[in-house]
Amino acid sequence: MVSAVDIVNYLRHWPIHLDTLGDIVIDSDSIVVGNNSVIARCSIKGIEGDKSLKCYYRPPQMQHNVDNTHYIKRGLSIPTLAGIVTAIDILISDWIDGEPLSDVIHDKSCNFKMLSRAFDTLAYDILSREYVHCDITPDNIVVNGDRMYLIDMDAVRYPELEPHEEYEYGTQHFSHRHRDFSSNEHKDDYPIAAISTILAALATYQGLKRVPQLLIEFGHDNLHNAITFAQRRLLDRRDMVHYQIGAETTNLLGKISNLRMLLALAIGRDDSPSALEAKSDTQPSAQTIRSWTNDDDEHLVMWLTEGVAIDRICAALRRTPNDVRHRIKSLSIDIAFRSKAREMLLFDDMMRTTTK
Repeated sequence: MVSAVDIVNYLRHWPIHLDTLGDIVIDSDSIVVGNNSVIARCSIKGIEGDKSLKCYYRPPQMQHNVDNTHYIKRGLSIPTLAGIVTAIDILISDWIDGEPLSDVIHDKSCNFKMLSRAFDTLAYDILSREYVHCDITPDNIVVNGDRMYLIDMDAVRYPELEPHEEYEYGTQHFSHRHRDFSSNEHKDDYPIAAISTILAALATYQGLKRVPQLLIEFGHDNLHNAITFAQRRLLDRRDMVHYQIGAETTNLLGKISNLRMLLALAIGRDDSPSALEAKSDTQPSAQTIRSWTNDDDEHLVMWLTEGVAIDRICAALRRTPNDVRHRIKSLSIDIAFRSKAREMLLFDDMMRTTTK
């Protein structure tokens, strides 16, 4: 069986040639040993740009090629130090310059506001894709300037292609505690919500000399405590969008149906639901849908977040106040969110009913 030492020795001292791609030149200084593979920066003659060569010494979970990746089963034959030649799987993808998010947030000069927005933008894009990553952690997010990139696609799965398959998780601390019961298409919801909440809280400390270590060191056994601390900070700063994202991490099944909508609000996407209809003094149009839909739920949460008066929400959704009250309960909008919303005059006279 091939080991990490065997692969490192091979990459450093042997010429590499693939029948499908040609000669590969390895940057020896870039070789890094991971949990199940050895990764190196390389160049391939005739192909523009640097590439990442990932050589597996343990069987990979990879099932599909994703985002310019090229997975080759038994792509290389490695001579081990014991003199046995063994075929291993390899993965070739674009090389991404930058530093892991887990390292960047420890830099005292880093721009937390930029990191928060960059991650929310990345997360919005992730939730728009057809696959789930299944291993979103600060170590697997590369920061380059004001942009972030997701790496380590080993655990990627396509829910539509594998509807009944149970997906494995790469990092336990960034997995929902009831991850085994969550639906496959929502496997990434919990880590995205957790990281978004904490980065948003860190952004409120921009320019201050002291930043709570609990937020900087998040990601181990203290992740839940870090999220709770972050929510308190966000509540104090009246960042209700990110506060609600954090509140959603308590969902028993790890499913956050409105996460993409909340992220759209956070980054000001043009395709986020508009509150103009609810804020206007005109009557709702005849095309407004009377029954509850996903769009109605997204509008409801957004309008509550923005402070739209309840009577106008009822008018825009063509629902009675009782219907709206019951919908708020059924959506499990966090009680603390409702309490703070009362102070911000978001709920007017509804609080007595919704909190009973």
